[in-house]
Amino acid sequence: MIKVNVDRRGSGSPLVLLHGIGHRWQAWQPVLDLLAAEHEVIALDLPGFGLSPDLPPGYTHDLVGTMRVLPELFRTPSARN
Repeated sequence: MIKVNVDRRGSGSPLVLLHGIGHRWQAWQPVLDLLAAEHEVIALDLPGFGLSPDLPPGYTHDLVGTMRVLPELFRTPSARN
């Protein structure tokens, strides 16, 4: 099971924020509270960035490798820290 570091705040319709390559969830810090006023904001460190562990063996550090793990993260609440 893949786990990632998550900052979650607010309530309402969910809004997932994904940072760019080489960054972390804190890239969204300037707008998090504004967005959380109307949404449940979920900002995460993609695998291998910030405080999230690296991708499992066999996964590549590119768009394809990252896209392989994202569906699992959103299907499995226990995958989030």
